[in-house]
Amino acid sequence: MVTIASAMTSNVSTSNITPFGERQRLATKAEEERGPAVSEGPRDIVTSARVAPKDFATVAKEARAVLDQGLAKLGKPMSGHITGKEWDDVISSLDRRSLYAIYSNEGGRFSRYEQMYAEATMAHQEGTAMGHYDGLFQRDHAAGGLRGIRFLDGVSAEEKTSLRWAAIRAGTQHDYEAWSRDSGKVPEKTDGKDHPLVKILRSGLERRLALRDPTKRLEDMPEYQQAKQLAEQQRTQLHSVVDRVA
Repeated sequence: MVTIASAMTSNVSTSNITPFGERQRLATKAEEERGPAVSEGPRDIVTSARVAPKDFATVAKEARAVLDQGLAKLGKPMSGHITGKEWDDVISSLDRRSLYAIYSNEGGRFSRYEQMYAEATMAHQEGTAMGHYDGLFQRDHAAGGLRGIRFLDGVSAEEKTSLRWAAIRAGTQHDYEAWSRDSGKVPEKTDGKDHPLVKILRSGLERRLALRDPTKRLEDMPEYQQAKQLAEQQRTQLHSVVDRVA
């Protein structure tokens, strides 16, 4: 299955661009450490919670039922031997929020293979949004980056409490601005730019780039640990607000 990391072109001219493969590696590592990300504030959390017709536990339960039904119809257990086409058939009725429930292993209902395949699907959606498969990104990096930003800003409140989302969102913002400047354009203001966790990780990214030391990673920057601590606070806040709204 194609992922955004493998689809990303590597011949961008500016030296300030963050390799997307590194962003995906960081995002995966961050989520393995289970340091969730930040919401855009209590008001945004409440709004998202009210809009969501189902609580996240129910979303996960229903996603589990869809997987079980699809795998039973397929006649094979979930494993690394499931093809992309087979997986797409199994999850064809699931939306992004359901995919995130699988990826994040909400309620401990999903296997490692299911989480991996769900992330690959999510990454492919991100790549599609950026125009990797219709030629947009190759023609205009900045336009593709902006589309990717808007897609990421439109995901669920739950997904915005993951470091995976925040790391990719911060990196995409950085790259979009660099691509825009390279093409002589002024970057547009984007809604998620001031997301607290995105701002912290963006600061860490800029610190790492300023060091010009290829052995240093974002995880080595003090901002990364700050982000993890803030993320834990925000996850607790999200659950508390959702419980009150429910």
